[in-house]
Amino acid sequence: MQTFLKVTAAAVLLATGACASKPKPVEEAAPVVDTTPVVEEEVVVKTDPVVESSIAAGSLEDFRVNVGERVYFDLDQYRLDSDDQDILKRQA
Repeated sequence: MQTFLKVTAAAVLLATGACASKPKPVEEAAPVVDTTPVVEEEVVVKTDPVVESSIAAGSLEDFRVNVGERVYFDLDQYRLDSDDQDILKRQA
């Protein structure tokens, strides 16, 4: 019985020793320096004139004006007709 315990203990030690490994050293690469000059281009953005509205931004009325109404499904159906698909595309 003692021989069995010694052999089992030796097997456990070898098994756990085999699981341990040293990580491979990581070679650090030298940082790459880009020597090309940075050319900044002037960007001209044309904007439309601001039109004042009495509708508050982010309100439900603003959503209805800019996107559209709700999409209603048919009873027990999940399909959308082309009109509803257009509304969903505007809302995306």
